[in-house]
Amino acid sequence: MMVRTTSKLAVVLAALVLALVIAAPALAITTSSTTTQVGPGIMQRVIWSQCQSAAYTVNVSHAGNLHAELSFNPYYASNFLNVFIWDENNFTIVNINQGWVDFANGKCVVDWWVSDISAAGRVIVPASGDVPSHFTGDNYQIVVVVYDDYNSRFSISGYAQQTDLTGGSNPQSDNNFYTQKFRFPTSGTRRLMGAPYGNPFDIQVTSAGTLSTDLTWPANVMTKTVSGDLLAGNAPAVWEQYLYAGNNWDTSIQDYLTPSGTWWPNTYGSGANMWAGLHDAITISTADQINKPNKTYHYAPALDMVSSDFTQGPFVPLREGVSTMGYKATITYPSNLYLSTATPKVFMGAKATVSGNYALNGAWVATPTAVKIQFRATGSTTWKTRVTAMTGVNGAWSAKITITKAGMVRARAVGDAGTGLATETSIAKSIGLK
Repeated sequence: MMVRTTSKLAVVLAALVLALVIAAPALAITTSSTTTQVGPGIMQRVIWSQCQSAAYTVNVSHAGNLHAELSFNPYYASNFLNVFIWDENNFTIVNINQGWVDFANGKCVVDWWVSDISAAGRVIVPASGDVPSHFTGDNYQIVVVVYDDYNSRFSISGYAQQTDLTGGSNPQSDNNFYTQKFRFPTSGTRRLMGAPYGNPFDIQVTSAGTLSTDLTWPANVMTKTVSGDLLAGNAPAVWEQYLYAGNNWDTSIQDYLTPSGTWWPNTYGSGANMWAGLHDAITISTADQINKPNKTYHYAPALDMVSSDFTQGPFVPLREGVSTMGYKATITYPSNLYLSTATPKVFMGAKATVSGNYALNGAWVATPTAVKIQFRATGSTTWKTRVTAMTGVNGAWSAKITITKAGMVRARAVGDAGTGLATETSIAKSIGLK
């Protein structure tokens, strides 16, 4: 599951780090979501949440290797994150690596050979005498981004070369340097948080059709509002969004802003309906190798970088420490046979109400169509049809079933094999005993 992710990590070069290191704990993530039916056979989930990234500055004042090791807790097989080195002089990522438990047991490494400190605009100038702390070199930033919040605790350690004129007057000489170690945090670990596995970031798609993902920012997750004016000082930032399919988490969508220019995203729509962000769409089809119906898809947005000066975009250093930014994610997907309600708990032997509606080919089923209501008791692997309901106006159907054991309920109906599935199946909901 290789993705282009990023992560901002903090680095401390003792007295040689020029930027202020902020050691406050990462802010808590606030998430809310709603799932609604927005048309015949079309569901839409809106997620309001936040992402975090971290960036810290390392100063390098002598040609040589800049080395950073990201250590993290590999307690969960899908836990993965990225670390990269950002060259704030050239506004580029110079090296990137990804870590997760299957790839490396809790560690990944990035290196960058700083070949010429004396390039244009990068001259080392001792401010007074040959005191190393007065040398100005190149600033690089170590960045970390996580893709889930399950034990995503990390630390970074490494080293960089610093100029020391004790071996002569040439600051580029191999005799005039020493290696400075750094670590962030200075002890212990730090946590970044992103999209967790499970609801609401897991989407079960039951029908063939189009799935789209829209990510827009910055958002206030408490008031559920998105700033419509990026020039007002709320952007830019570099974002990514991914969609993974099935138990193997194959990549269905991979979209990210390139960290160049002003970082401002594309705009969609017009007038009052214009919005800015990332937009992607895929076709869910039985003929597709990955994007098939009756699969669970996992949505994963990630905040990579935040500029320290919104008016300058990437042409200034990144914001130091942990950055938190809210977003709105809108995921639209096909679900022809919709199970909208199921009584969550009943007394043993009582009846539970199950209801929903049915659509095919973008329209409500116009004639009475049989919908089988199936039940699977807890511990069983067999679905059994308990009752058959008939669709009515706007494809609506409803039924009652007697419950003697806790379990799951779902609906099934004959579909349209020419345009999608021969048999349509709803999501399953649980019914428990009081």
